Amino acid sequence: MLKTADLPTQVLIAPAGAGKTLAGFLPSLIELATQPSLGLHTFYISSIKALAADIKRSLISLIGELGLNISVENRTGDTSSHIKKRQRSAPPHILLCAYADAINLEILFVQIKQAGPYNTITRREFDASREFCATGGCALRRYDQWHRLQ
Repeated sequence: MLKTADLPTQVLIAPAGAGKTLAGFLPSLIELATQPSLGLHTFYISSIKALAADIKRSLISLIGELGLNISVENRTGDTSSHIKKRQRSAPPHILLCAYADAINLEILFVQIKQAGPYNTITRREFDASREFCATGGCALRRYDQWHRLQ
């Protein structure tokens, strides 16, 4: 996977529970470990809040075991306004988002658009990425890399 990390797409095949979702974050973790950055690097969209929470726990555990300085946070419809405000001014490196309805999607679009790497994303592109992720989520490593999939 590391040898092909710069390719626009990769396919990872493994049985359920083998860590495919977590493996999808490896390019982001490697990039953040070798080239630390401020602000949002990766966002993950999920239609299931519990999935986003499980992924956060797994990522935080892995990041801790590796001794990396990478921040991971969730954003759902239940996220408090003061946390959302802080996430806008000081976003985590990895933001895991779970949405439930069109209102949350509109808010999510505005907040994602405010993040550095994603500030040029259009609503049409956002909706396309959301549809791309509709089967349970997909880690999107920087908007420009996702855009190559178009």
